[in-house]
Amino acid sequence: MRSCKGKVSELRYRRSEKGRLSSKKSQYRRLYPQATQEDLSFYLAATNCELCNMVFDDNKHRKCQDHCHDTGQIRGVICSRCNTLEGILSREPELIWFLQSYKEKYNA
Repeated sequence: MRSCKGKVSELRYRRSEKGRLSSKKSQYRRLYPQATQEDLSFYLAATNCELCNMVFDDNKHRKCQDHCHDTGQIRGVICSRCNTLEGILSREPELIWFLQSYKEKYNA
C-alpha cells in the first residue's frame, strides 16, 4: 500500500508540465499505435487547427489527430469541432448542398 506522501508526490508529478506531457504521449500512443515518432512530435507541436486555424483550447477547439478510419493513415491535427464536421460530411457529403439550399431559401 502506498503512503500518503507517495500519493501526493505522484499527484504533483501528474500536474506538472513534464507529467502532463508524459500523459499526452501515452494517450496518443494508445489511440494511434501505428503513428511514428514524427507523427507524435508534429501532434505535440501543433498549436492551431489546420482547417479553421483556431488556437487549440480545452473546450470546443480541443486538439484531435485526424486520420482515415478505413486505412488508419494519419492526415493532420485539427480541432474537435472541425473533426466532428469532417466526420459528418465524409459520411454524408450531400449535407453541404442541403445546407446551401436552405440558406439560399431564407436569404432570398
